[in-house]
Amino acid sequence: MFGFGKNKSTVSFPGPFYVVINEHRSSFLKRILEIEGRTPIEQDWEEVKNLKKIIFSGYLEALQNGIPATQTTFFIDEQTGSSIIEQAVEAGVTYCLAVEKSGQRLLDFEHGQEYVAHIEALKPVFIKALVRYNPRDPEADRMLQQGKLKEITAVAREHNTKLIIEVRIPATPEQMVQVDNDDRRYDLEIRPNLATQTVSELRAGGADPDIWHIEGFELPVHYENVVEQIQMNDRENVGMVIMSRGASFPQVESWLTVGAGVDGIIGFSVGRTAFQNAIKQFRAGEKGGEDGAHQIAQNFIHFYEIFTKARGN
Repeated sequence: MFGFGKNKSTVSFPGPFYVVINEHRSSFLKRILEIEGRTPIEQDWEEVKNLKKIIFSGYLEALQNGIPATQTTFFIDEQTGSSIIEQAVEAGVTYCLAVEKSGQRLLDFEHGQEYVAHIEALKPVFIKALVRYNPRDPEADRMLQQGKLKEITAVAREHNTKLIIEVRIPATPEQMVQVDNDDRRYDLEIRPNLATQTVSELRAGGADPDIWHIEGFELPVHYENVVEQIQMNDRENVGMVIMSRGASFPQVESWLTVGAGVDGIIGFSVGRTAFQNAIKQFRAGEKGGEDGAHQIAQNFIHFYEIFTKARGN
């Protein structure tokens, strides 16, 4: 769909860019199948694969009903999405391959060092690496993760692939004490400055993606500060996509409305916010697969309209 490769000397993706997240594995088992305290069996994984096909059908429906295919992609993993990748390739739909191992506190790659061979075989337009990083983490952890992101940056350049780095900033216990264990206060009072510092540290450590995928913020200045770090030193065409993080509809609507007007904010992603209720209703027998896909499509379109309206498109 996108019809481009990456010049090895150029990092750039000015957007707009809209994403459906469908690469959940550990969180899908926990939040959708409600599996905790036991090892998933083959039947569980097969159900995950089938449920993800409904999500992908919803994504395709959204493309057929107003969201430009040239401005969007979906995140998918090989473990539970190999058949979806095949379907996407056959349909000429661009996908983004998640290369991180699921459920890890520190970044590691799926397939170990063989992950490079999988990129070579699949030749995705986009690859994505998730890092959980807090500037107050132990130095050894931070150095390890910086090194991994430097590595994946080099791999992306070498293999003509656009790189998305997804950053989540889990609070330390000490930071939660500072806000009386109030998640919303953490998001408003502490996380914005941590995000700015995180981007600065990761870039200094060698991370150099085409797109940054970061949780949303409450105030324009929070976006502006992060974008400033993203675009320093000849990276003016690198942007940030707002991560919905499975938040409520009102919360995501607020993040998108606030961020859409900030230069350098090029789009958004939705995952569980868009599909969780529909998939749970399907599993409960309250909704058919086509109806579930339709609801997911409508949710994606809803957030697209919120963002583009706020942006003035």
